[in-house]
This record gives sequence, structure tokens and C-alpha cells, in this order.
Amino acid sequence: MTLAHRVWAGIEGGTEDARALGAAAGTALEGGLLLDHVRERSAFTLCARALTLTGDAAGAARAIGALREEATARGSLRLRAAASSLAAELALRTGSMIEAEHQARLALGAVPGEGLDAVTGGAVEVLLCALAERGAFAEAGGLLREHGLDDALDDSIWKAGVRHARARLRLAEGDFERAYADAAGAGRLREAQRSPNPALTPWRSTAALALAHLGRRAEAARLASAELAPAERFGASQPIAAALHARAVAEADREARAALCKRGLALAAGLESVRLRLELGSTLASLGRRLEAREALRPALADADAAGAALLARRARRELAATGLRPRQAALDGAAALTPRQRQICELAAAGKGNRAIAQELFLSVKTVETHLAAGFRKLGVSARSQLAGHI
Repeated sequence: MTLAHRVWAGIEGGTEDARALGAAAGTALEGGLLLDHVRERSAFTLCARALTLTGDAAGAARAIGALREEATARGSLRLRAAASSLAAELALRTGSMIEAEHQARLALGAVPGEGLDAVTGGAVEVLLCALAERGAFAEAGGLLREHGLDDALDDSIWKAGVRHARARLRLAEGDFERAYADAAGAGRLREAQRSPNPALTPWRSTAALALAHLGRRAEAARLASAELAPAERFGASQPIAAALHARAVAEADREARAALCKRGLALAAGLESVRLRLELGSTLASLGRRLEAREALRPALADADAAGAALLARRARRELAATGLRPRQAALDGAAALTPRQRQICELAAAGKGNRAIAQELFLSVKTVETHLAAGFRKLGVSARSQLAGHI
């Protein structure tokens, strides 16, 4: 337990090497002692999050799976919520918006009627980001209002993440002034908490993007550079790639911007890779290098579609069209046309579960399940559950 908390202190401060901290988290989890005490102590969940934040996705998935099994064995809804919240963050950081949304909803639905805390607040943070990526702005706004998070926020530790998620939402909506204000607010709270590691909350990258869109490129470049230094010191690839993307967007010189994108792509995965490819493709197209631009934009479109990141996919189509190509349009029918919720319900129905069982698992009403399933049938062109397996 001492080792687990030492790892987390290293994560918060960001001054120790990510790989070494990830290895130490794995050591602390060995033998199952932390899992035995997971209901009384936070050490297990801190180590599981540490594995996610240091880039050990496989290790994090194993830890989350063990926690989920423990939750089932104990019949604990709180542990089930914790496992789903951790899984949601892992999915978000590895670029699966559909899975991130699904797991975040499971976490929130596991303990209905209870106030938000570090576990369910973390799920709200992930859900806001996932909704922003697919352009579900009205739904995200409703989520904020439902939990009283749409106005001023207090300084609870977990609300730093919510502030940052709200900034990402404002950024996606094009409300750059409020995006900058929320990102800066998250940064002030993280500094007060002595948790400045951008792997936890890359607030400077988000603030820099907002400033760049406001035309304040010099300020944006300074902020992005200020985030890049601690990100490189920590060593996890995702915050480095995010800082390089923000720095590239802030860069006025197009050749320098392309170089920053290529530097980031050497490290990036998930949606950071998509963002960097979009910026690179757009920049190359503006330099008259349309064939090179297409080589960056094609995989960006494919990856954005696969991740369920509708806004990025939409931009990729626009950028490809600007190079003279006619990219395929978003599907109106077939598996690609399913919303994340429709896909989840169709997959469960294909596995043989009835509507009531699906409703219980996803914490929905039976009527809601029926509505989503009917829409799924229509888009997939099937009329019976037995036909689903071959279409999703």
C-alpha cells in the first residue's frame, strides 16, 4: 500500500519517469493484497489508474478485469461502478469513444441516486469528452445540468477533471472564450492540488488550442511549449503528443507546423494521432502538396470513423474534399450508421439476451431498449434477433 501511494504521488507530481512508475504499480498489484482490501483502501484503484496514465493499457485492462470479477464475487455495486469508471478512462485514452461512453454510463448507472464522487465524477468527465467527440452537444449540456455542473464549480479534487472536460466540450462547440476559461480554471485547481502532471489534466494544451482559434497564436505557443516540457519529463506518449498538436496549431509557419505534426505522429496513438494527421494534412494541402496531404488524411478519416469521433471524421472529409477527392460519406444505414447505444443493445441482443435483461445490464427502461433495438433493426436491414450476428 505504501508503494501504491508512492506511485500515485509520482503520477501527480509528474517529476518521475512514467515507465518506472508503471512498473512499480504493477509490482504493488502482485499477489492480490491490494485487491483484497479494495473496499477499504484506494491503493488498488490508484495503481490501476497509474497503469492507464503511464501508457500500460494491457496492464490497466488486466487490473480492471480483476476488479470487475471482485465486484461480481462480492455483489458490490460500488466496485462495479469503480471498474466501469476505470474502463471508461482507459477507453477514452486509447481512442474508443463508443466503449468510453458505454463504460461511463455503466458507472453512473451502477449507483443511481447517489451524489457524485471521485468515481462517478470521473465517469462524468469521460462521458462529457466522449459526447463532445461525437458532437452530441445537447446531450452533454443536459448531463452538466443534471448534475449541477453547468455553472460555477467548487474546488473538490475530482472537479478539476470535470472542468477540463467542460473545456474540451466548449472547444468542440466553438465557444473558445469559455473553453479557455474552463481550461485555465482546471489548471489553477491542479496547481493548488500540487498535481501539475499533464498526463492527469493537459489543461495547457486545451487552453492553447482555444487561444489559437481566437487568433492569439503567440500566447498559445507559449502555453503549449510550457506543457511540452513537463510532458517530456514524465515520458508518457499521450500528453507529449497532445502538447505537440497544440503547439502545431499555434504555429504560424506552415513548414514548422508540418514538422511538429510529424514529430507528434512518431509518438501518438488514438485520437491524438487523428488530430495530428488532420493538422498535417491540412497544412500540406495549404502548401500545395495535395498527394501528401491525402496520405495523412485517409487514415485520419478511417481511424476517426472507427473510434466514433464524428466531429474529427467530418473534418477529415472536408479536408479530403479540399484536396480534390470525394471521400465516402457517413453511413446512413448498415453497422457504421449505428449510434454507440444502438450498437451496444444490438450486440447484447445478438448474444441472446432479452430486452429486460439488456435493460437491467445497461440501467435503461425496457421501452428505451425496444426503441433503440427497432432503430438498429431498421439500419441493419434485419427483422429478427437471429439475423443480428451477421450484420454487426
